Amino acid sequence: MEEFPGTILAVTHDRYLINRLAQKIWELDQGRMKVYLGDFDSYKDKSRQQRLNKEAELAVAAAVVSTSVSSQRTKSQRSEKTEEFSRDLLEFEIAEEERRLLEMDIYLQEMASRQNSAELERRWTEREAVQLHLNRLYELWMAESGG
Repeated sequence: MEEFPGTILAVTHDRYLINRLAQKIWELDQGRMKVYLGDFDSYKDKSRQQRLNKEAELAVAAAVVSTSVSSQRTKSQRSEKTEEFSRDLLEFEIAEEERRLLEMDIYLQEMASRQNSAELERRWTEREAVQLHLNRLYELWMAESGG
C-alpha cells in the first residue's frame, strides 16, 4: 500500500496501520468533518489539545455562571436580562456536561474490553466527578427556573 501512487480511503481502528500510512486523518465529530495533517499519533495529540482547550473554555464559562448565580442570589432585585444570560450559560454548561458524560460512557465501555483496570478506575472516578458537577448544575437550573 505504501507504494500505491493514488489515494486510499481506509476506515479502520488499526492505529498501527494508520500511523504507518496516514498523512491526513479525517474525523467525523458531531456531524462535522475535521481534517488533521499527519499520522495517528499527531492526530491524537492535536485532538487531545483541542479537547483540553474546549474544557478550559467551559471551565471559564462555569466560573462565570457560578459567580453570576451566586452574586444574583444575594441581590434582592435581579434584572430580567441578567437572569436570562445566567440561565443560558447554565443551560449551555449542562449540555456540555451531558455531552462529556456520554463521551466518557462510550470510552469506558471501550476500555472495559481492554481490561486496563487502573486506567478504567481513573476514568470512572473522573466520570463520577462530572456527574456530581452536572447534578449541582441541575439544582442551580431548577432554582433559577423556579422549579
